[in-house]
Amino acid sequence: AGPRATTWLAGEFSAPGRGVVAGAWSRLMLVRDGKLTPAELDPMAGRAVRGIAADGERMVAVADGGRVLVSGNGGVKWGFADLPLPAAALGGLDLRCVAAAGNHVWTAGRPGSVVLHSPDFGRSWEVQKTGHPVPLNALHMIDEQTGWAVGDLGTILGTTDGGKTWTLLKCGGQRAAVLFAHARPATV
Repeated sequence: AGPRATTWLAGEFSAPGRGVVAGAWSRLMLVRDGKLTPAELDPMAGRAVRGIAADGERMVAVADGGRVLVSGNGGVKWGFADLPLPAAALGGLDLRCVAAAGNHVWTAGRPGSVVLHSPDFGRSWEVQKTGHPVPLNALHMIDEQTGWAVGDLGTILGTTDGGKTWTLLKCGGQRAAVLFAHARPATV
C-alpha cells in the first residue's frame, strides 16, 4: 500500500518489511510493514536517487547531479552532505552506486575518474582518484580496505587500501563507437 512510482532503482532493507527504496524523480520511500510512506527530503529538482547504503539507522543515498543525502534516523528525514567539490563539478557528476563498511562510505558513478569517500559515515568527504574515466555502476567493499568497482566497457577496478589507489583488474574495451547522422551538412 502507498503511492505508486514509475521506477525503483535501489533498495536497502534492515529486516523483512522494513527498509527504504529509492528511484526516479527524487523518490525516497520508507517501507514499514508492507506500506510505503514518503521520506522527508528536498525534491532535488527531480533527480534520480540511484543507490542507498545503511548501517543501522545511519544511511547514505546517492543521486544524479552529484547529490549525496544522509539520514541518521533510518531514512525518515534526509539532508544533503557537504561535498568537497565546486557546484559546477558536482552538477556534471551522476552518482550511481554507494557502498559502506564500518564507518566508511564510498560512492561513484559517471564519470568514473573519482570516487567520493567518507571515513565517518557521511559527515565529511574526500575525493579519491581512480585514473579511469569510464562510468562506474556498482561498488562493493568487504571491509574498510578491500573492495571493487565495476562499470562500462567491462571495467573492473580493485582497491586494497580503502580507495586511496584503484587498480584496473579487467577492461573489455577502451573505445566506444559513435555514429552521427544529420539531415543537413550545415547543422553538423
